[in-house]
Amino acid sequence: GQTMVIELELIEELEDVRGRPDLALDAGDVTREGNTLSVTVHNIGGSAAPASVLQVLGQKGEIATAQVPALEAPLDLQPRTVTVRIDLPAGALPTSVLLNPEGAIDEITEANNSEWNSNTWN
Repeated sequence: GQTMVIELELIEELEDVRGRPDLALDAGDVTREGNTLSVTVHNIGGSAAPASVLQVLGQKGEIATAQVPALEAPLDLQPRTVTVRIDLPAGALPTSVLLNPEGAIDEITEANNSEWNSNTWN
């Protein structure tokens, strides 16, 4: 075998992202009854999440938005959630929902900020 030695130098120490909020949702968090979409939003991060925005998208762009209130961090390991209800225009066919669409909140990850409609919301 061969051993390779790599020497690294820290150029800049970055923020520890574990202390950030982390808004999240998944497929089971989005339901539709008539023209009302209900979305349960979680904060699974290490700090409180300020108020944010939930965007509902269709094939031609934005259908609706709603305000998401601030959510405390689950520092005691108890879930922190809020359910946001959005009245959709008649005949609206949402294709996805997106939390924090403008990236206004620095989060641990944004990979859990969207959910795609699998035809269960229509």
